[in-house]
Amino acid sequence: MISFRDRLILKSITRCSVPSLINSGINKFERKLGRTYLFSNPDLVHIEPTTHCNLSCTMCGRRSAWNKLIKNASHMTKETFLKLIPFLKTSRQVFLHGWGEPLLHPHFLWMVRICKKYGSIVDFHTNGLLLTKDNCEELVAAALDGITISIDAATSDTYKAIRGGDFKQLLWNLEQLSQIKTREKKNYPRVKFKYTLMKQNLDELALLVDLAIQYRIHKIEINNLVAWPNQSHLQKQSLFDQCSHVMDIYSQALNKANQYGILMNYSGLKPNIIKNHCPFNNFTVLCDGSVGPCGAQKFILGNVNTTSLRDIWNNQEYRKLRKQFYTSQLPHRCDRCYVRTNTEKDYVNPDMSYVQETLELRRWDMCDKNKPS
Repeated sequence: MISFRDRLILKSITRCSVPSLINSGINKFERKLGRTYLFSNPDLVHIEPTTHCNLSCTMCGRRSAWNKLIKNASHMTKETFLKLIPFLKTSRQVFLHGWGEPLLHPHFLWMVRICKKYGSIVDFHTNGLLLTKDNCEELVAAALDGITISIDAATSDTYKAIRGGDFKQLLWNLEQLSQIKTREKKNYPRVKFKYTLMKQNLDELALLVDLAIQYRIHKIEINNLVAWPNQSHLQKQSLFDQCSHVMDIYSQALNKANQYGILMNYSGLKPNIIKNHCPFNNFTVLCDGSVGPCGAQKFILGNVNTTSLRDIWNNQEYRKLRKQFYTSQLPHRCDRCYVRTNTEKDYVNPDMSYVQETLELRRWDMCDKNKPS
């Protein structure tokens, strides 16, 4: 009997184009061969539509240390986005998000339609407060595959304290989306909750499952809090000193989620080295056209406004990174990535010295500087 999880995987495959599936297979084969020059294109394309945001969440890196990012808040231009089409034609999955709220981009819905035109699975992260009825109608009509809602609370008071937004508005928007999907007899976009776990919201995990049941959420993804450098209030919210208690609460919530067929993922609080493949299958394009191998923006390896996609994908810097990954001689900023290690050392006061370097390399002059209307 096919499990619920396997059925979801099979359904996602059927939503990919044939060229993207072929490219994905070649990409994996080249990785096994140990190639650094790749004939395949990236399997995953991350696109940052904007660095503007309508919230100022307590744990967000935007407010923690990166004033330059806020000062230069910008949109990706249409011209920059259109340069990505050769890779959109062969990518299996496209993620439309970065250091900002994607729905603030004046042409975001146009971006979604372009990506879906070429047969990719398309997902984006949002705080959900701009999921108006009109936006929901457009996203369902565009056959968007997924929406990830950064929620981080299950009550109005906690949501206000952490994210500073209107929780009732978010729930109203989720209800509108659910009703539109029901009316149109559509299962997509599938909606996922993203929950940054901290002392402030730990006890609301069971309530979050109740919300997921009510609003037809198919998955809950839980992350540990990143306590950015020089942010003592975040370090006090870290849960690495309560491992056993955290896992007890998570287990109770997981049991309830399982009863209702809701997927729930959490890596826990113990070290767990993950072998990732960022420089082999990932192509992240920031709003100014700068390119790196991961969404964390740890490297700038080129810019699509000055160099072709294929030339960046196989340039000396990308190939050097691939060789380092093959030989397990990872650069420090990759070796100590909290997503890879899942350790307290890398979640609490992590080394973020690369941030200033990558921000300085970004070409803010190649962005749309207009503020959201």
